[in-house]
Amino acid sequence: METTLDVCTYFKQNPKPNLYIRELPVRVHTKFIEYNKGLLLELLNVILPKDTINHEYPTSKDFEKRFGLKFNQSRIRLRILDQNISDKYLSGITDIEVTEEEFNKLKIPCKKVFILENKTNYSNLMNFLTLPHLENSIGILEVDTK
Repeated sequence: METTLDVCTYFKQNPKPNLYIRELPVRVHTKFIEYNKGLLLELLNVILPKDTINHEYPTSKDFEKRFGLKFNQSRIRLRILDQNISDKYLSGITDIEVTEEEFNKLKIPCKKVFILENKTNYSNLMNFLTLPHLENSIGILEVDTK
């Protein structure tokens, strides 16, 4: 019970900490919060100010998003197939990998986007790597990190 109180006290004093669960400076076993998300969700819903909770994520499955924690995001790999786009917007970089959040912020002007799915298929990675240089085009491959 003391560990539950420690976690609740920490969140009350530090709403939206923007840390990973295992980075939280709380004297509990590193997996305590992960194993008790359901209970903690119920308690934090009551004790935290409503404006510090992201109500778009109501379940313990999205505990991190609900309470302002960092979380493991999908990573997206991009290949810029047009050297002019690469030079102008990415300092000449043609192959990059970013988090989903970072990807959503990108503003790359292109007319064609090639999306390769089935990220567990090695041949799709090879297809992605060998996409030809094409004007106004990019390639996208989601990298599974979850």
